[in-house]
Amino acid sequence: MSLDDELKTLDQQWESERQAYMIQGGDNSAARVPTRRASIIGGVLVGGMGAFWGISAANMIAGEGFFASAFPWFGLLFMGAGVYYAVSGCIKAGIYQAGLRECQERRRQLTDRHKSPNT
Repeated sequence: MSLDDELKTLDQQWESERQAYMIQGGDNSAARVPTRRASIIGGVLVGGMGAFWGISAANMIAGEGFFASAFPWFGLLFMGAGVYYAVSGCIKAGIYQAGLRECQERRRQLTDRHKSPNT
């Protein structure tokens, strides 16, 4: 098998694997590669909004009854979602980076093998 064919096969395998790591941003947005920075920023924003919601709601409903007292707990839900988003995004970004390094290493090995006079 020629070097070009092997590299083409490797690139096709990586593209297929890469698609599994992509994060869908929403209905109309394109899938994107996960990054630790974006995951942490998004998690902090969602968690911060949850904290703001919980504190604001708690101050507004003081003494209003059972159903009203449940409203601030949604802030904790958002805070938990922020933590989940940050942690899962960082994990996915780490897995993506490891896969990318592995693909680059396989590419280097293929080109080195074809450069050596023993082949």
